[in-house]
Parts: sequence; structure tokens; C-alpha cells
Amino acid sequence: PLSNQLLGKMIVKMRAKFGSILIPATKFREEFPKYANKPYSMILMADQNPPDPSNAMWMHFFGRMTPFHNGPEKGAARMNTAIFMLNCYCTKRGYYTIDIDLITTNSKALQPGELTKKYIALIENAVRARPSNYLWSHKRFKHEFDKEKHGHLVV
Repeated sequence: PLSNQLLGKMIVKMRAKFGSILIPATKFREEFPKYANKPYSMILMADQNPPDPSNAMWMHFFGRMTPFHNGPEKGAARMNTAIFMLNCYCTKRGYYTIDIDLITTNSKALQPGELTKKYIALIENAVRARPSNYLWSHKRFKHEFDKEKHGHLVV
């Protein structure tokens, strides 16, 4: 959820306009089971920083140790879901293209951290191809890696 409640409500309204069901990350565990028994397609906005870097996977991202959420990878393995990376970019004013890359159809077969590493490689390639498309202000590097505190979390 956004700290600005008015802006948050407006964004939720826009995103839900065509029937999307939005579940805040803070309520995902309690809300998702209601929908899991029906056919679904799930999109996770996985670019966000984990709130607690001591409960994250630490990996190299653009040459710097960076924390990543581990929940999406655990959920993918538990449900053995196919995983895709969607890369949306502007081709000209008002026109967008979405490239879809298949990461895996067998999440259970991957070693811990492997899915996130593949995802990171795709993000880095997308950012290198179109740096202006990346939201540089979202503080991806706000957490400092401390080998003593986070060394055991490196994947």
C-alpha cells in the first residue's frame, strides 16, 4: 500500500477497472487462498524492496549486493507454476509493447535462488536495453549489505 491513501485508492481503482483483483503484499497470505482454486493468472510487481533485508535473498544486481523478496520464488515452487517476465516499454507516445519471456514451466525443479537469478538477469538486460524505462527513483539500493548480518542470506 502507498503511504498517500488518496493516490493509493486512485491507483487501485484504475488497475481494477477491467476486473483485476488487487491484493496488497501485506495481505497476500490471507487473501490469495480465496482465489487459488479457480483458474487464474497472477502478476507480481516484483521490483520492490523487501521491507526487512534480514528476511530476504541477497544477490548481485548491477554489481551490487541487493536484497530480493523470497516469497514469490517459494510460492512458485510450492504451486509448481510457470513463470514469465513481462517487460513493458513505450515504442512511441501513447503506444506500448510488452515482451513476455518464459523463465520456467517447472518451478519445483529449480534450485533455491535460481528463479530469482534468472529474473534478475532479465531485468538487467531490459534496463541495459532501455535505461530510461527503469524507475531509478524507487530506491532499489537503499539497503546496505552487511556481511555479518546478511552473509548467510546470499544465494
